[in-house]
Amino acid sequence: MRRGRLDRAGSILEERVTRPQRSPTRITAGLGIIYNILSELEAAGLVQVYMKKKCRQLMLTDQGREFLACYRRCIELFPS
Repeated sequence: MRRGRLDRAGSILEERVTRPQRSPTRITAGLGIIYNILSELEAAGLVQVYMKKKCRQLMLTDQGREFLACYRRCIELFPS
């Protein structure tokens, strides 16, 4: 089953919350999602990408936390 943009975004944000030290590359590869979605999430204001010890890291913004809370609520209401 193909995942839509919202599902991919939600999966990335969930993974970031559960494994905060993982690099963006490992997060996207582990989920089987193309890396380019990170630029979409950053443009939407859901994440910020920053450098930490020569490695890229993701940080959720307030909008990202709000999106994740709404995404989780939708998953509760409409389980697959």
